[in-house]
Amino acid sequence: VRHHGKWGLASKYLAEAQRAVRPWLVEWFLGRGAVGLYSVAEGMYSHITAFFPLANILAPLLPREVHNRQRLQAVMRYGIKYGTLGFCVLALVSWIAVPELVRLLFPRYLPSLPLFMIMLPALLTTASANIINTLLYSYREQRTLFLLILMRLLFLVVAASLLMRWLGLTGIAVE
Repeated sequence: VRHHGKWGLASKYLAEAQRAVRPWLVEWFLGRGAVGLYSVAEGMYSHITAFFPLANILAPLLPREVHNRQRLQAVMRYGIKYGTLGFCVLALVSWIAVPELVRLLFPRYLPSLPLFMIMLPALLTTASANIINTLLYSYREQRTLFLLILMRLLFLVVAASLLMRWLGLTGIAVE
């Protein structure tokens, strides 16, 4: 716990801080109305990623294969290959189905659809990110994961600020 647990806990808190920073940045640069539009788009994106819980599937497999390098590489290769394919299919289905569902069930949220559509291509990197996170935990590299999350947070603040200044609300979706 002393060696790995503190970094694991710090990573969790930092990841939560990262989620909380975006709405604050949106409010700071674009106002409260923009926070609502962004939050709806980000919420839809989060629900879509939850349909394919790749990290939950691989979490028990990777640590068991850490000592067998060939098997670990095979699991990672298949996870990235089929995970990316699965998220690609999910993105295509979402591209078609989500706008129709929003039009039918939640017409007040139609203005958030363009942001959601801009966010969808990020699904293609989700499989690799899930596998790398699980691999870092498997090798007990929580400190490295913490540093990566910290770098991502710093990048988020700079990139989101610049992109929102240049592109408005579209900038946060691009980020």
